[in-house]
Amino acid sequence: MIERWRNLFSIAGLLLILFIFVSTASAQGDKIFADKKCGECHEVQGPSKINSIDERLKKKGPDLWFAGSKFNKGWLAEWLAKGDQIRPIKYSALSPEPATDKHPALSGKEAEDVAAYLSTLVDKEIKEGSVKAGSGNDKKVKKAFDKDFACYSCHKMKVGDEAIGGVSGPTLIDAGKRLNPNWINAYLVNPDRYEPKGRSSKFNHIATPEILSGLADYIASFK
Repeated sequence: MIERWRNLFSIAGLLLILFIFVSTASAQGDKIFADKKCGECHEVQGPSKINSIDERLKKKGPDLWFAGSKFNKGWLAEWLAKGDQIRPIKYSALSPEPATDKHPALSGKEAEDVAAYLSTLVDKEIKEGSVKAGSGNDKKVKKAFDKDFACYSCHKMKVGDEAIGGVSGPTLIDAGKRLNPNWINAYLVNPDRYEPKGRSSKFNHIATPEILSGLADYIASFK
């Protein structure tokens, strides 16, 4: 019995240390985010509110108030340290103007701390487990992606070793490493919640919830 209690206290101690570590990293990330004036380009208060195209055109970067629901934390820290392009064309541009500027890169420790902070920003309306694993294998789902909605006309994807597709939307190459399937599903169901007045096509009024959920699972398989 004593040994059992000792083990429980050890586990509790480790969890407490982990909680303190994560909380400290998040607080540091919050400070770095503020010091580097990231809020000048990214909104961390939600839901997203854009009332006109003119307001949309003034935005310099995507909202991040749901970053913890959207991005996989490990990928986010790695990306913040590199700043590679996800959108082939300039954010908010109406014309296909190439995105030539890299996102400012952070040092390894800064990237980890900011990723920890952004991971605390979640949309509480997104339901965990809303996407059934394997539902993207349905033939109707793949038909919707390839033919009905022609998603590759706006998004790059890989077919074998070859990259194909359009450039008006974010690349879907390695989307499964980047995005949480539950968030993909939430976005497909209600894109205006996350990107009002955006250029993304809307399929929520012509596709069943099962198809949208399957699409989320299918896109999350791109790794």
